[in-house]
Amino acid sequence: HDAETGAGLLNMTAAVHLAKVTKPEVEVDEKSLQFIPLTWSGEGLVTPMERAADPDVSSPGSSQVSNSSNPVRTFSDFLKVFGNTQSSGFRIFLRRIFDGFYLQNKYNNKGLVGRLLFQTHRGLDNRIATRYSSDGQNWSAWKKENIPNEVTYYQPVVAKLNGVAYQSHVGKDKKIYTRSSTNGINWTAWKSANVSNEETNYAVAMTALNGRLYQSHVGKDKKIYTRSSTNGINWTAWKSANVSNEEAYGDPWLEAFNGKLYQYHIGKEGYLYMRSSNDEQNWSAWKRMGNARTHFPEKKDGGGKYYPELASFSTDKWDIQSGDDNQFRPNSPFGGSNQMWKTSDTVRQVYTDLSKAIFGSRVHMNAGYAYDQSYYNGFGKWHAGIDMGAPAGTPIKAVVGGTVNWVNSDFMGIDSDDGNHWVYGHLGTKYVSRGQRIEVGQTLAVLDFANHLHLEVQHGHSYKRTNGAHPNQGYVRSVTMSPLQAYWKLRNR
Repeated sequence: HDAETGAGLLNMTAAVHLAKVTKPEVEVDEKSLQFIPLTWSGEGLVTPMERAADPDVSSPGSSQVSNSSNPVRTFSDFLKVFGNTQSSGFRIFLRRIFDGFYLQNKYNNKGLVGRLLFQTHRGLDNRIATRYSSDGQNWSAWKKENIPNEVTYYQPVVAKLNGVAYQSHVGKDKKIYTRSSTNGINWTAWKSANVSNEETNYAVAMTALNGRLYQSHVGKDKKIYTRSSTNGINWTAWKSANVSNEEAYGDPWLEAFNGKLYQYHIGKEGYLYMRSSNDEQNWSAWKRMGNARTHFPEKKDGGGKYYPELASFSTDKWDIQSGDDNQFRPNSPFGGSNQMWKTSDTVRQVYTDLSKAIFGSRVHMNAGYAYDQSYYNGFGKWHAGIDMGAPAGTPIKAVVGGTVNWVNSDFMGIDSDDGNHWVYGHLGTKYVSRGQRIEVGQTLAVLDFANHLHLEVQHGHSYKRTNGAHPNQGYVRSVTMSPLQAYWKLRNR
């Protein structure tokens, strides 16, 4: 027994025989040794490292019986061979040996991927990071690559089929890209296809079943499309069905269980729906999963198609850039100096789009959010929303769907599908009532003689008392958010 490595000694007869049949190795550069290839030219004979890595294998001519009751299956098992060394440097060295030699030689490429767990995510830089583990405890480092088509604004996904790992994501062009790896280390290039119904504004879902890969996504028409492949390269056409409850408002889910495919999605009214299939061709009807309703999944950083350059904006920056009507038009009739320089052209465009969603055209901002000094000077309070000028009788449309929570003489609050509470104020005739479900673009009311709409967005559902403005600026900013930021996030769901 070797005291330094913990490996058992070789049978000397086998060692001498191995030395005679071993041919000189070709010299390799340092880069090639990133994962150390420790197989010798004497194929089929046990090397010292193989002896240490796999105690189940006896050397030729040895009388020692293999210990099949304690096989090396994971890196944790591998460490036990070396006495669970606590040396960080030695553990890193052993990790490289285990990943680069033991797994790849014991299980070959097919078995290697089959015995690995994979994790993948989108980093803060919108690049895809991937890592793997053989036991769920000891993981490789997160790996990113600066390669074409790597950037995404959506969650990537990984699945395994026939000993190959497949990874997919939605690119900046809204196309679905896929790549593969036989060892979790070296990947093929990202590839997409210029085919019908490929474009999506949501993440792609993927799983494997019965020798095929399956992918699903939500198309531009809100229908769910599915396709399949045996190799991740040649795919069937994207197919959807014109059936009840097909319309989806969020990332789809796709799972394989007990020989069946299961698809899930969130319908426009917030209920979760499920269906199943044995072959992707014939699906059961979409069935609502109980009466519980959910909010549409929100991308916390809003990194989608709608002005993705604003994803780096902090809440403070959004609040400041939404803070005063003088930042959205010069020479405001409500006083104050021109502050157009404080707000980017992109944020002003977000305001324009929000205005069009409510009024059908751009209207002037009459008061800003949380930082409007002239509003504070006039009322002694900080504005909890924005004021959007329009004449009495102008129809007001819903920015986002939801359920009417409350209505009073001239205000109403809606628990909206984005998880926020939207308040519309200075309303005259109203066309909706408490408890009613409303949809995007539905007319809620018309403006009263205040000649402007007060639009306020509060965090979560239920109303927190602000009365439209509050003397404590910190309180305003804690219970509400800039309506421009809320709308930008809504567009990027």
